[in-house]
Amino acid sequence: MNYQRLLREIKLWLADGLITEAQASKILARYSSDVPVYRRMSFWLKSIAGIFVSLALFLVISENWQRLGYAVQSLVAIAPLLAAQGYALYYEKKGNELPAELGWFLASLFLGVNIMLQAQIFHISAYYPNGMLLWVLGVIPVVFLRSSSIHFLLAALLFCIYLGQQIQYAQFSIVSLIPLAVMAHFTWTKQKAHTVFPFFIVVYLTLWALLEKGGIPQTGIAWNYATLVFAAAFVHQFMDLEEKWLSRALWLLFGVTVFFHILITFQFFAHLATLPKHKLPIIFLVLLSMAALFRSWRTCRLKLLTGLVGANLLLILAAIAVQSAWPEHATADDTPHYFMRITANAAYLASTVAMLFHAIRERTKAQFMAAVALLLTWALVRYLDLFRDYLVTALIFALAAAALIYLNRLWEKKYEN
Repeated sequence: MNYQRLLREIKLWLADGLITEAQASKILARYSSDVPVYRRMSFWLKSIAGIFVSLALFLVISENWQRLGYAVQSLVAIAPLLAAQGYALYYEKKGNELPAELGWFLASLFLGVNIMLQAQIFHISAYYPNGMLLWVLGVIPVVFLRSSSIHFLLAALLFCIYLGQQIQYAQFSIVSLIPLAVMAHFTWTKQKAHTVFPFFIVVYLTLWALLEKGGIPQTGIAWNYATLVFAAAFVHQFMDLEEKWLSRALWLLFGVTVFFHILITFQFFAHLATLPKHKLPIIFLVLLSMAALFRSWRTCRLKLLTGLVGANLLLILAAIAVQSAWPEHATADDTPHYFMRITANAAYLASTVAMLFHAIRERTKAQFMAAVALLLTWALVRYLDLFRDYLVTALIFALAAAALIYLNRLWEKKYEN
């Protein structure tokens, strides 16, 4: 299919009222893969070139900056922005999408240059960190009106930087809800990997900034587990997200989960596995995530993997809640914390075994090898942890060897049948 012809047809359909903006975005998203690679590579290479031009402009201006008066400095700062906008409008009127998109992208970059230079020219210190927010607000209309993925990625990057600054100073601007709403609409319309995953980071940083602003900062293992539950629920809300990307997201969450499991099997980390003083945000986030998962369970894809991730996270969170209820575990550094460590070991091994049997049943060699690697990692970690206890370590390695032989026979038997 000729993608450029499709773009022209969709504009006509929109003009005739045959389809809506949302439908047009979904049609374009469905057939975006039909754009020849060389056409897409050309656009991205030109976009990168535009970034280099922006950086070069910074250096050239900086070299001669002090020799220029205020009026000249302002004109020098705004000229590239106006030129890029004129370039974009020219190709917009001609109906040439890619040059127009490139022009708007350059204009968005030069907008940021202009904001920072004007602030420097007139010594407007109040622009920090609000200058970054103004930049985001300048990019957001292009995201909304043009349904532009590259502008969405630029806005998401800038907004994450701005939110990081807000977190640093325990601030949050109500104006931040404007770009957040536009990015939410864009992500829901597209439902692609390059929109869902960056938007999750934006949502996470927004939540973090709100908690810092409210004076209830959240850190520690319990908060990390609650965030993983939220991530699992978040990706399941996008039903049009490709299954391969959903699978990759869930496997990534599973990997991070078992990594935390293996940390908690050590006494030092088990001591840190307690609920913080302000535990309500964790409880609320977990309950909200569970409700969202329950709501989407009927239409949930990859239920087995989702259940495996969810069961692991909720089990450890429950164990953390139990350990936090024991007064002697709350502050004692020398307590062995056997309950927490045994629970983490059990969750890790049970997950590995479930993963192994699923790989054997589905004949997925990569998953089988990954599960074997997890089993060997656990055995090695236990060897390092129990180095002085020779008998226990020897027993662990003997059981691990027996398990590997048994699993190898199961694998061969499955393929023989």
